[in-house]
Amino acid sequence: YSYKPDIDTSSSYAEKDVKDLVIIKPGLRPGSDAYFSISKINLEGSVLEVDVSYSGGCKEHDFILYWDGKLAFSIIPAVNLHLAHNSNQDGCAAYISNHPFYFNLSKMNVIDKTVVLRINNDTDPGNVPQFVRFKASLTGK
Repeated sequence: YSYKPDIDTSSSYAEKDVKDLVIIKPGLRPGSDAYFSISKINLEGSVLEVDVSYSGGCKEHDFILYWDGKLAFSIIPAVNLHLAHNSNQDGCAAYISNHPFYFNLSKMNVIDKTVVLRINNDTDPGNVPQFVRFKASLTGK
């Protein structure tokens, strides 16, 4: 599911490895196999950058951003996204910090709404979501 997105090539994300947002059935919750922390989030167009820190260094780690397709309606609608970490059983102890991963959110059907994205890290005991508020111009596909 990793691909070069069909986005404006003037975007700073055009040459990055951008992964699709994974839409799952409500109630499912893919888990992480290792702790990580979210250090930064940034949204440019339909591409969300999430910078993460984790232990490892010997194997490639993968992060998957998933959504159950629900939109929580309130004064400002919210979308709960979950970030899952696959360490590929990396037993090394180097600390990798601020590693960026990029996700294409164009599958979301939140056209012309101001929404809050809540990016949840289920491995964080405090589980304080990271927030991004934006005027959505994303088109559902």
